[in-house]
Amino acid sequence: MKRSIRIGLLAPFRITLFLQLILPCACGPNAPGSSGVADIRSQSDALVITSPLSVTPLTIPQGATVNATVGYSNSSSATVTAQRLVITARPPGGSHTGGPYYDFQPSAGASIAPQAGITVAASLTFAATDPVGTWELYSTYQDEAGAWHDGASLFVNVVAGESPDCTQLTGQSGSIIDASQQAWTLVTGPDGSLIVDVNGVAAGYSDQVIDLVYVNHVVSQENSSHGWWSWTNGAWTQESDPRAACGTAAGVTAAGVPLPSGWSLKVADHFGTGPGSTVSSYGQLHAKYYEEQWFSRDSNGLATIPNVVINGEQETYGHFEDVIAFSSDHLTIQGRGHADNSISSGAMVSVYSSRNFCVEARYQIPNADKSWPAFWVYSGGGGDGSEIDVEQPVYSGQSAHTVSMFNHAPYDSNQGATIDIFDSLFTPTWMQWTNPAFDASTSPHVYTTCYDDTGAGLVSRYIDGKEIYSTVFKWNASLLASGTWGPDPGFIMNLAVGGGWPGNLSNPSSYYGNLDVYSIDYYGP
Repeated sequence: MKRSIRIGLLAPFRITLFLQLILPCACGPNAPGSSGVADIRSQSDALVITSPLSVTPLTIPQGATVNATVGYSNSSSATVTAQRLVITARPPGGSHTGGPYYDFQPSAGASIAPQAGITVAASLTFAATDPVGTWELYSTYQDEAGAWHDGASLFVNVVAGESPDCTQLTGQSGSIIDASQQAWTLVTGPDGSLIVDVNGVAAGYSDQVIDLVYVNHVVSQENSSHGWWSWTNGAWTQESDPRAACGTAAGVTAAGVPLPSGWSLKVADHFGTGPGSTVSSYGQLHAKYYEEQWFSRDSNGLATIPNVVINGEQETYGHFEDVIAFSSDHLTIQGRGHADNSISSGAMVSVYSSRNFCVEARYQIPNADKSWPAFWVYSGGGGDGSEIDVEQPVYSGQSAHTVSMFNHAPYDSNQGATIDIFDSLFTPTWMQWTNPAFDASTSPHVYTTCYDDTGAGLVSRYIDGKEIYSTVFKWNASLLASGTWGPDPGFIMNLAVGGGWPGNLSNPSSYYGNLDVYSIDYYGP
C-alpha cells in the first residue's frame, strides 16, 4: 500500500500552491523503480498532467475572480525541477508565444521527487475592461533548460460584467448589463422615440424614454413626462426617481418641478387600461376617490343624487360608472346634456390628503361653452374655507388659452399678499396666466400646485413644469390662530357646467364636453 503526505511548497504560496508527495513503499516485486534500472526518460517527459485543468466558473463576467487547479506528477525515478508552474490565459486573438499574457497567481517553481505529485491552485481577477469573448486557459511549466511545456487548453467565455451601480444611459450608445447578464439598451421605436430593449427584444411596453439607469441591481426608465418605471418581475412598475440612492436624484416631480428636501412621490394615479396604468377599473377608482365632496356623498363615498348645488351650477355629479369612461391611457369625465335639460357630469375627490404637498395633474379640458373644469384643493367639513384652485372656465370672458389660479380664504392672493411672479404672462389682478400659443383643449398639459406649510406657508404654481408664481398662504390660518389645526387639504378634479362664473347655458340639453385626465401624482415629505 501507499501513504501520502501534503506539505507546503514555499511559504509565500502555501495557501494556494502545494505539493502532494506520493511516497513509495515495499509493495512487492512490481513496485515502480524496484528493478534498479535507471530511468532514462528526459525531464520534460517525466512531468505529466494527472488532474486536468479545472476552472470555476466557466462563464466569467468582467470583474469576476476565477479559481483554477491542475495536477502534475513525476512519473520518473529522478527529481524533476520546474522553474515555474503556471496557469495562464489568453484573450481573444492572443497566442501562446505572443501573448498578451494573463497569468494566474501565485506561480512559482518546484522540485518534484520521483513518483510525487503537485497540485497548482491559483486565481485571476478579470478587469472590467478586459475583452469579452472566448478566452483560452491552459497550464504550463518551464523546465530547467528554459523550455515551456504547455498542457491541454480549456476555453471559457468572458462576458460583460454587471454594470456598476448608478450607471445611466441617455441615448443609443452603450448598454446596461444586469446581474443576470442581460443587456439593456435604448433604441428607436416605431414612433421615432426611444424605447427599451433587453437582449435585442422590446422590454414590455415603453415609449418616449429619456433615461435608463441601473440602481441596486434594478433597471429603471424615465419617460418624457419625467415618470419613473422599474423592471420588476418581468414588467414595468411605477416608482419614484431611483437616483436618490446615488445622490444624483433631481428631487423633482414628473414635470420637473423641484421638490423641497426630503419630499418624494407618495401616490401615483395613472389612469387608463393600458400598460403602466395604476387605476384601470371602477373598483380601483372608488378605492382612491369619492364621487362628491363631504356635504354631498354618503358613507360609502358615493354621490347623493340630487347633489347639493354650489355656485349655481347646472350639472349633477353622478356615479363613476355612469359619467366616467376609461381609455388606454386616460379616463374621461363626460359632461352630457339630456332631453330634460339636465346635465350629468363627474367629480373625483381624493381619499388621500396631506398638510404639505405638491399635487400634479395632467389633463385636457373641453372647449364647449360654459364648461368649468377645475383641479383644486379643498378640505372636508371643519375647515375655514381655505382653497387653492386651478380653474379654466370657457365662456366669452375666458378661453382655453387662460388658466386662473386663485388662493381663497383667509387671505385671497389678490388681496394684499406678496406675490413673486416668475412668468410675465401672469397678471395678479385676476390671478390669470394667458398665453395665445397655449391651448388646454387641444392636448393634455401638466398643472402643479405645491404647498409648504412651514412657517408662514407658501403656495407655488407651475404649468408644464414652468413656475408661474408663488405667494405666502397659510392653510386654515384662522383656525390656527385659535389653536385648532383643522382638516388637511384634499384634492378635487371635476367638470362643472354653468354657474355664477361662466354663466348658464340657455339650452342645457345641448351640452357635450369631455375632461380627459391622464394622471394625478401626489408628492410630500
